[in-house]
Amino acid sequence: MIRLIFLIFLISQWAIGAESLWRDDFSLYSEHKARKTGDVVTVLIVENASAQQRASTTNKESMNGNVQTGSGFMKFIPLGGANTSTSYNGNGTTTRNNSFSATVTARIVEVLPNGTYRIEGRRKLNLNNEVEEISVYGLVRDEDIDRENTIESNRLAEARIEYQGKGVVTDSQKPGLIQRLLQAIF
Repeated sequence: MIRLIFLIFLISQWAIGAESLWRDDFSLYSEHKARKTGDVVTVLIVENASAQQRASTTNKESMNGNVQTGSGFMKFIPLGGANTSTSYNGNGTTTRNNSFSATVTARIVEVLPNGTYRIEGRRKLNLNNEVEEISVYGLVRDEDIDRENTIESNRLAEARIEYQGKGVVTDSQKPGLIQRLLQAIF
């Protein structure tokens, strides 16, 4: 009787098409690493950029001109001459240093045919009436993702990292209307 119940149970499971409790891509011996569309990866943004530009310009011009007295009926033209010279020296230096660090969790939105992942991630933060948004887009190779599912931003191909802020502090850093008018005129 027990054998008959067990046989009916086995046949019913086969007929119903029961699925395994284990996922096919799960292994007890490997770590779960982001590999499919929808998986998440944490991007560690550490960007440092510096640039310096120098320019120097020197320009000198001179012009000499002489007028001779006329001959014949043109003798009334007086002897005269003119000399002019101009010079200009200009120097300029521009230096810029930027540093930015943040952490954004992104998701794989596409797996390309060569195995590279296209990722997108956004992080929006609202503190004291200031809204800050950090966005990350780029391409990631599987071997660049470490075992904690993190990647440094300098390992992203075609990286696009955006940081935008809105609010009282951001608005106070913009020049006022009168200052903008004066800059436009002068």
